[in-house]
Amino acid sequence: VASSVSAVNFQDDDLDSNKLGGNVTWTLPADVSQVDHYAIYLSLSAAGGYPRSQVNSLVDASYDELLMPQGTPRSLFTHLVVYTRSAMLEQSTPVAAPPLSDTAASASGPVFQDKDLDSSHLGGALDWTPPTDTTRVIGYHAYLGNDAAGNGNIYLEGGTLVPVGTNRLNLAADTNLGSYTHILVYCTSALFEQSTPAAVVASDESATVSGLTFPDLDLDTQEVGGTISWSAPSSGHVVSYEVYLATDGAGSSKLQVGTSVSVGTQQVALRVDSAVSSLSHIVAY
Repeated sequence: VASSVSAVNFQDDDLDSNKLGGNVTWTLPADVSQVDHYAIYLSLSAAGGYPRSQVNSLVDASYDELLMPQGTPRSLFTHLVVYTRSAMLEQSTPVAAPPLSDTAASASGPVFQDKDLDSSHLGGALDWTPPTDTTRVIGYHAYLGNDAAGNGNIYLEGGTLVPVGTNRLNLAADTNLGSYTHILVYCTSALFEQSTPAAVVASDESATVSGLTFPDLDLDTQEVGGTISWSAPSSGHVVSYEVYLATDGAGSSKLQVGTSVSVGTQQVALRVDSAVSSLSHIVAY
């Protein structure tokens, strides 16, 4: 009885080097009356034989596909072969897929410049260089991690999939850094996310003015006026300052004083006769 499968195909969707994973498919034999199962192996040749490594367990005769798990070691194997099995025996001559092609795709050179000037918060553009070959890549995920290897990950931007062809993810201001130390970029295929990321240190930029002073020159009750001054932070990423009257030191119910103050200037005038009412604090950002 001629009971061999045909048209065996395997496309590697595991994006890590020397690791395999993805769908194995084949066309069922014309006569399956004596077929109980199919056995799929990684082999050193299209002819099968030993040594070999079985992929998953036996597949029922009515099925024409198998999912090879992510991270299956390729080792020295060059082919994937499918044997049919009867209730008694496994056939001696398998049918092979085309020679194995190991898909390897990883982003590189991630760059992140924090534009959120609050301590322990991030915000700004995360950029990276795409893999040379993106044939099996559908997009990228970014995470915060405890190290460059990706331990203890949490998604950035809610797990947004950045489609292939786009090499930037904008992190919203006030993204909480917590105790994480790295930003990670993973390539993703239609089936799997790679296990080895590209990484960049999550450098937290913080900048706060100091020495805020305001000598009130308006002598009327409940009115103020004069010059508000401060010392500039050392950060080179500050482009302007915003100054407010507020009901507390946290900036609640704030009312802006004048307009934005360009970096290089450390003072702003608060006009005489400015009514303070419940605005008891001056805050600068």
